[in-house]
Amino acid sequence: MIETREQLLDYFKKHNYDFLPGPDPNTFQPFPGAKVLDLGTNLGIVAGFWALSQCDVTSYEADPETYRLATEMFQQLNLKVEAVNIAIWSHPGHIGFKGVGHMDGNRSCRNGQVDSSSGSVLVPCITLVQALGDKIWDCVKIDIEGSEFEVLMNTDPDALGNIKYMNLEIHEQKYDPAWMTQDQVQQLRNKLKHIFEIRPSVYSTGHWHLFNEVL
Repeated sequence: MIETREQLLDYFKKHNYDFLPGPDPNTFQPFPGAKVLDLGTNLGIVAGFWALSQCDVTSYEADPETYRLATEMFQQLNLKVEAVNIAIWSHPGHIGFKGVGHMDGNRSCRNGQVDSSSGSVLVPCITLVQALGDKIWDCVKIDIEGSEFEVLMNTDPDALGNIKYMNLEIHEQKYDPAWMTQDQVQQLRNKLKHIFEIRPSVYSTGHWHLFNEVL
């Protein structure tokens, strides 16, 4: 349990290499007032770091228990984070969600029905377009456990054009049969490269740094 800001910073520096300013030149450099959107906030470590950096942070976490733990930490450390307990998906409504921080809507939910044998629960969901709204975002982090293909392929490119920088975690089938095939990874890259310059992470092939050179 993280109880102090010092513990949060220490944990962040040890475990969140792809978001640590400095070693990776492509990582987002937080600054006071930066508009940051964290999709798949998990326990809130990265969102908390950005809040400590005086960014204007909005976070979405689908799992109710993980959301509770994250918001308790935000309150304990007096961090200003607008936290929302909603999943990001290809359509608004409700979706089946399985496990702590793991989106399972494509496999365990059919027309709003939950497959109880898989341990999933029904949670509210909105689209990425709805989450983005009409703001220009300095940084958007997307770590939604394999749902990035479904979400991004169903998002209007004009909406993605309002993102200056995106840190996208790619979940590939070689690590989990439910995740993206190589063909889907390529489809996603082909879509995003028309909007962003895609740069590799220093630490992981599973993270893409995306820069909008127009904004």
